[in-house]
Amino acid sequence: LNRENAPMAARFVHLDHDIPLLLLPDLRDWISKDDMVHFIMDAVDTLDLTSAKTNERGPGSAQYPPATMRALLIYCSATGTFASRRIETLTYENVAVRSLCADTHPDHDSICKFRRENETRLASCFHQILELATIASPSSRRPRQSSKNVPKSAFENHLGMRFPAS
Repeated sequence: LNRENAPMAARFVHLDHDIPLLLLPDLRDWISKDDMVHFIMDAVDTLDLTSAKTNERGPGSAQYPPATMRALLIYCSATGTFASRRIETLTYENVAVRSLCADTHPDHDSICKFRRENETRLASCFHQILELATIASPSSRRPRQSSKNVPKSAFENHLGMRFPAS
């Protein structure tokens, strides 16, 4: 072979999986400042959560706060994740979800039960957060739909209802 036409040897980045990974100590530093999770956490804090249905049978495992469960379900629904088992997995794998839950990990049964027992309250909360988002960012308003056959958002499909256009 002629040296001028010979292929160059490939150079690869050296990866050493035995080197300790020095990561940021605070999960909140991993999430961009404009991530939706911040807005949802702040918005849920402004809502009335006294009507949330919780376990009233007395002793047993400690429950997750209703604000956390609502924020978790609203954030996951808004980002297209609805299955309780998948949401539980995200509390380990997704930095935004992990931060939202303060590095705790609600199991899928707790998530499913909370959603089932608070379905109408969750729809109301989501609607209120949608209104807050519209007020916070007027340019993000959805245009009025002229057709009744317009596809629903994933969250609206999940709840089986439509939210009115702004």
